[in-house]
Amino acid sequence: MFLFCITSQVLAVTVTAPVHVEIVRFLTLLNTSGLEFGKVSASGAAGTVVVTQDGNRYATGGAAVDPSDRFTPASFIIQGRPNESFTVQLPDNLELFDQNGNKIVIENFQSSAEHTSLGPSGDMEFTVGGKLNLDPNQPSGSYSGTLVINVHYS
Repeated sequence: MFLFCITSQVLAVTVTAPVHVEIVRFLTLLNTSGLEFGKVSASGAAGTVVVTQDGNRYATGGAAVDPSDRFTPASFIIQGRPNESFTVQLPDNLELFDQNGNKIVIENFQSSAEHTSLGPSGDMEFTVGGKLNLDPNQPSGSYSGTLVINVHYS
């Protein structure tokens, strides 16, 4: 009987690789005021009320506004990485409801975020306006809803 003994030599290899991580400031969005259309009157004809992102308000068709009543575009502050590019995603429309389930739709949202990058401080304020659509003889009431806006790094 023959016994063979084979030995093998294991070769060990060591390699290094660089490791890198970049910590970026979290992108946050703070709402400082809501979109306020103020007191609006509806007639027998359909109408609209627009609050622009630059703070103007006007009515068309069968809608009228109280010129002494308060109105304002929604206002936000973005905080993030200095000089970083971002995009603002606005909804296509938003439904508002009163306590009786009556509905009003807001559409054509516009943002004042003309710049798509944050400044050297990493902060930027912007406003959002929209167009409120009134049906003929829209029922009286206090209508409300929630505007959802998404902001993300580009």
